[in-house]
Amino acid sequence: MTEASGQQPPQSDAIPIGVFGRGRRLDTVLRALAECDGLSAVGIAGLPQQSAPDAIPWYDDSRVLLTESGVKGVVLADSPELNVQRAADAAELGVAVWRMPPVGREFAEAGEVLSACRRETIPYRVASWWEFVAETVWADLNWDDEFRPRYSELLVSTVDPAADGWEISRNEAGGGVLMLDAYDLLEALIAVRGLPDTVVATADSYRTTAAGTPRETEDTALAILHYADGGTTLVQTTWGLHPFQRKLAHHSTTRSLILGADDLTLLDREGRVLEQHPFPRSFLKYELDRFADSVRTTAHDRAAAPLERHLQVSALLETVYLAARTGHPESPRKRYEAHGWPEPH
Repeated sequence: MTEASGQQPPQSDAIPIGVFGRGRRLDTVLRALAECDGLSAVGIAGLPQQSAPDAIPWYDDSRVLLTESGVKGVVLADSPELNVQRAADAAELGVAVWRMPPVGREFAEAGEVLSACRRETIPYRVASWWEFVAETVWADLNWDDEFRPRYSELLVSTVDPAADGWEISRNEAGGGVLMLDAYDLLEALIAVRGLPDTVVATADSYRTTAAGTPRETEDTALAILHYADGGTTLVQTTWGLHPFQRKLAHHSTTRSLILGADDLTLLDREGRVLEQHPFPRSFLKYELDRFADSVRTTAHDRAAAPLERHLQVSALLETVYLAARTGHPESPRKRYEAHGWPEPH
C-alpha cells in the first residue's frame, strides 16, 4: 500500500469507507464524496496508482483494503462485473455496501444478487435514481387527476466511453449505452409505466473509436415498448452522437411531463410550461448521504420495492437485447418465468 502525503485523518463522526472504481463513474462518485460529510474515504483500490487521487491512500490489494484499513463500508463505482464480485466480498466480511447499478449484467445474475441482498444483515444499497426523483420533486407537482401516460419517449445521447474503457467489454459491462447510460431513466420509466407486454428492438455497434478499437457492446439501441393498456414508449439511446441529451417524457391527452437531467417540467398540450421543479441537490450526493445514514443506524435499507424495480429493469434490458438478436417481439415477463421468479405486478 502507498499512502499519499498530507492525508487528513477522518472526521470523528464520519464513516470510514473504501472506494473501488475506474473511469468516468469513479470521477463522478469522487466529486460527490467530497461534498458528503458523513463518509470519509480512507482507501482506494481497483485502479493504477498513477490514476488514483492524491488525497486518498491507494491500495494495490483490494482484499487488504477490506480487511486491514478499518473500513465500515465500501463505495463501488466500477464495471457491473467487478461491482458484483466486490460487493459479495465486502458483504462476506460484514462491510456495508453501496454500489451503482445495474444490479447484474443479465437477469440471472441480478436475481442472484437480489436473493443475496435479502439474506444479508448489513446495509446493502444499489443506487436508485427514481427514489431520488420521487423524494425530491415528484410529490411537489400539482397533478391532474386525469393524467395517464399514453406515449413516452426516452432519449439518451452521451459521450463515447474511453477507447480502452471497461464499458466496451461485453464480459465486464454486460451491455453498452442502454445498460450503462440509460439505466436511471429506464428505472423511472418502469416506476411510472410498469413492464411492457412486448418489446421490439435493434442494437448495434457501428462506430469505431478514434483509435479504431472495436466495441463489443452497443453504441446504439432503439426499442418500441407496447403496454397492455395500448400505450407505447420509444427508447432511443446512442453514444457519441450530437446533440447530447437525456430526457424521459410522458404524454397524456392533456399534459406532458418531462424528466430532464436537472429538473422536472409539466407542460400543457400546447407546450406551455405549467410547472418546473429543479432538483434541489445532486443525485449522488443524495445517495451517499442516505448510505451514510443507513450505516450509522445499521438500517438494512433493503425495502422490497426498489430491489424488485431493479430486477424489472434487468428484465427489460435483457428483453431489449434478446429482441434485437431475434428480430421478433419479446416479453420481459418471460424472463421471470424462465428463471422461476414470481411475475411483478
